[in-house]
Amino acid sequence: MIEVINVKVAEDEIDKFLSKKGYYEAYHMNKRNWISIILDDTLSDKDVIYMIDKSYNLVNEAVDWLIPSNPKYFDIVKAFDENDEIIWKQSSDIQIGDIVYIYVAEPYSKILYKTVATEVDIPYEYHDKNLKMNRVMKIKLLKKYDKENYSFSYLNQLGIKAIRGPRKISKDISCFIK
Repeated sequence: MIEVINVKVAEDEIDKFLSKKGYYEAYHMNKRNWISIILDDTLSDKDVIYMIDKSYNLVNEAVDWLIPSNPKYFDIVKAFDENDEIIWKQSSDIQIGDIVYIYVAEPYSKILYKTVATEVDIPYEYHDKNLKMNRVMKIKLLKKYDKENYSFSYLNQLGIKAIRGPRKISKDISCFIK
């Protein structure tokens, strides 16, 4: 029986670590982003703690999201004209500090806002014929996209085929939106 710890590493660093003593392919994890460290004193405590800190930072780094808004049910344009921070239904694992781009459906059919999650997992009971909420988040307006055209056809060219609910977007895609 051997004690191991799995840690996340950047994909481009996997080979570097696997070529060193004490690092192994991930046990029961995605081998593109995770490695296993056998806790047999091959690595110093300092090295193991460094790897845990590095992994923690990778796992908890901010994520970029794309969420839809339907003006038929909520006037987000008016909400952001009146406030720079609003509450929003939270149905995904958005965390504090995550960037949230808001795609507003017809008549706009494009991304209109860049926001950041400032508070998450706030209990909130609401139910009507169109919507049910048990938790919300606070999002703060960072940028309005008035002139830029982040239309659905543009997003489609970037590989986004549908915007039906909250979805993570890659850093590659978000760099085209910034």
